[in-house]
Amino acid sequence: MFVYPAIDLIDQKCVRLSKGVYTEKSVYDDDPVNMAKKLVSEGAKRLHIIDLDAAIKSSDCNYKIIEEIRKAVDVPMQVGGGIRSIQRARELIEIGIERIIVSTAVVTNPDFFDELMSKYSDNTAVSVDTREETVLIRGWVKETDLNIYDFSEELYNKGLKTIIYTDTERDGMLRGPNFEILDKLNKKLDLNLIAAGGVTTVEDLNKLAEMNLYGAIIGKALYENQISMKDIKAFQERIKDE
Repeated sequence: MFVYPAIDLIDQKCVRLSKGVYTEKSVYDDDPVNMAKKLVSEGAKRLHIIDLDAAIKSSDCNYKIIEEIRKAVDVPMQVGGGIRSIQRARELIEIGIERIIVSTAVVTNPDFFDELMSKYSDNTAVSVDTREETVLIRGWVKETDLNIYDFSEELYNKGLKTIIYTDTERDGMLRGPNFEILDKLNKKLDLNLIAAGGVTTVEDLNKLAEMNLYGAIIGKALYENQISMKDIKAFQERIKDE
């Protein structure tokens, strides 16, 4: 199982939100490039980067930062936030981003998603964000009439290979992921499932690994010292040898 330390960007700073609320942010570092280098030096094998300005305000202010991170560290990276066009997807893939993450546009612009699948199915993940079992879009503020299981199966049938599942009520709350939904999704669909939202402890990682998940994203727990890169590195080494 892959562990992805998260770097969320607002105004070219490394931040974390609680339940995705843009106005309730904590700034953890003024230099995301140095943060990425620090995480990798301490054992991060992959990185998860979200451009919150692009997602919420359609701003390009963090794009250069993402480029600089890509140049500064030699690990696979997945990047999301405001990717609404094939051109932006192509730009990120061409600078060496392993996987781009899309969300709202999958619902609002199905033709865009179909084109992504035809051109970049190996390089695309969909972030499926829910409150209970209802899919949310537009920065988690708009409910859809989509059920997580039916929606995820539809994406899978269109060729999607990776889903990032977030229980938005747990994101940034440091109380564990939604194991029940993750387990159901993982058993229902033969794809790469990444847990996000609430992953806090080594025990959480152990349980997700036992469920045979593809990956887990850790954000606030890392910055609030609920788990350390030393813990994550030891976990990665242990499961590699199992």
